[in-house]
Amino acid sequence: MPTLVAPQATIEEYKNVTAESLVGWVSPSLLETARAKSLQAEFGGIPDADDISDEAEMRRVKLLNAQASSYLLGLVQQQPKPAQMLIYSEVAAKYLPELVRLWRERPQAQNAAAELLNTTTTTAYFVRYMRSPAAAGLVGMQAKRIAEQFDTIATYTADDVASLGQFLSTLLLLQGDEEVETRDKEILVRRMPEWQTKYPGRLAKEVAERCLGIFREEQMMMFMTGQMKKMLSASLEKCGGPGCTKMTRQDGTELLQCSRCKSAVYCSVEHQKAAWASHKKICFSPAF
Repeated sequence: MPTLVAPQATIEEYKNVTAESLVGWVSPSLLETARAKSLQAEFGGIPDADDISDEAEMRRVKLLNAQASSYLLGLVQQQPKPAQMLIYSEVAAKYLPELVRLWRERPQAQNAAAELLNTTTTTAYFVRYMRSPAAAGLVGMQAKRIAEQFDTIATYTADDVASLGQFLSTLLLLQGDEEVETRDKEILVRRMPEWQTKYPGRLAKEVAERCLGIFREEQMMMFMTGQMKKMLSASLEKCGGPGCTKMTRQDGTELLQCSRCKSAVYCSVEHQKAAWASHKKICFSPAF
């Protein structure tokens, strides 16, 4: 059995974190093999805590999973932004449906699947998935979990609270709050100001303000979130050609969609070719 020790591997050994190694710590069964070393290999394989009946063992495994996730995500975040986007795009393209399934099945507001999903929210794959019927009810589900588990969440670190709030705010931005039950919304509007007081100057305070602004339909926040939504949706709605912002083809018909990733559009074949050198790095055949 793995023991509770800090990873012995050096940063150099793990610098090539891949989509597979990130997904591996969420659920080893998602992968038949991993192309790169991960903490799964370092710890001899971390089982899924939800499958363990012994309470003490479950706590120990959850801690191992937390170590693995923090370590691997930390390594990704040390890389340049383009390199991060490549990894997150691959995770989103290949594993979004399965990660969402795991997220739905695990009742905790903060779990490994949700944490990894949160890293993919700025990708075109995530935005496109959120528009599909498969994503129905996700914002309501997460709002309910946070509302019902608010006292437990109060014991989390500021970074974990920020991650939770950031994920919820992005779901609200993309899906609106119509699916959030009135009781859950009332609880969050009443209690999220606690984050504003407890975490001054921290991201947790900022995301609380963002969520509250959406729930309260504050004019300035609605404008800001509208702009953020346009930015996140740009690759699905505007030509991806260099310097082009057209939203239709020359004849007024719909933009051409990349046949491989279905998450980029172009006003002409010429602009698609011009953008290929950069687009090909994040162009994957999606699992949805």
